[in-house]
Amino acid sequence: MTPLRRLREARKLTLHAVAQAVESDATNISRVERSLQKASPELAEKLVSYFGREAIDELQILYPERYAAEPEVHAHD
Repeated sequence: MTPLRRLREARKLTLHAVAQAVESDATNISRVERSLQKASPELAEKLVSYFGREAIDELQILYPERYAAEPEVHAHD
């Protein structure tokens, strides 16, 4: 899961709410979240401004594959 999607879901925000806040559309945000398209530098900047730099930065949005959550591994006793 990409950092952008993790953050949006953690804050219980809809794609529509985020898209509206950054003057984009929900389909575009969804495609960025699912790594189906790269965010433009302008969109990344708007998203960082919206969520706050302490929560996410441009590199996490532009290169989500570097920051994707590792799948959880459950140890069996």
